[in-house]
Amino acid sequence: MVPPAITPWAATSASASQATRARNPCSNGGLCRDGINNFVCTCLPGFRGGRCEQDINECESNPCKNGANCTDCVNSYTCSCPPGFSGINCEINTNDCTESSCFNGGTCVDGINAFTCLCLPGFTGSYCQHDINECDSKPCINGGTCLDSYGTYKCTCPHGYTGVNCQVCERDRQICINIVLYLLFCISEINECQSQPCQNGGTCIDLINTYKCSCPRGTQEVGWQIIPVWNSMRNDCLF
Repeated sequence: MVPPAITPWAATSASASQATRARNPCSNGGLCRDGINNFVCTCLPGFRGGRCEQDINECESNPCKNGANCTDCVNSYTCSCPPGFSGINCEINTNDCTESSCFNGGTCVDGINAFTCLCLPGFTGSYCQHDINECDSKPCINGGTCLDSYGTYKCTCPHGYTGVNCQVCERDRQICINIVLYLLFCISEINECQSQPCQNGGTCIDLINTYKCSCPRGTQEVGWQIIPVWNSMRNDCLF
């Protein structure tokens, strides 16, 4: 009896894949090292597990900062940064200030996807673009005319007034000067009665820079007036 003919085995794609896995049990390009009744897989970067079957999630460590979204890749990751941040991990706050961010000498202060302007005196607005009219508060008084300038103002005062806001009356100022001079040089008042100018028993009444005699009955004051000390007429209470 003639034995049946043997048909050569043709490997299908499925069987080829199985054969490949049989030859290298390590997944994802892992290197298989044979042992005694066992094997060891050396995994490529980004994989782990006994057969290198697990993709390491690089986003587990939360590498992306400032609220960025992490996308896992093979042995890497990418960060999608929110507005205002940059860098591999979105760790850099992008400088939003430019040379022209603030007007009129304002100082730009960087924020998060924004900036603020610190304005010089006399300016206002988000970009220091507006000149403040210092005359709006009507600082000039007593009829003074206000002239606005950058960061300041000037009052043109009417006749008889002076000062930054026309607040000083020249007449009152002169009175104050006279009072100061008096306090400085005339603080010690002279007693004009020390020379006993009143005669015939008259009583001397000291006044400022002069005196007056109060005469007894039967006498009279000359001219019935206050006589200054430098006057040659004496209030002598004559009969």
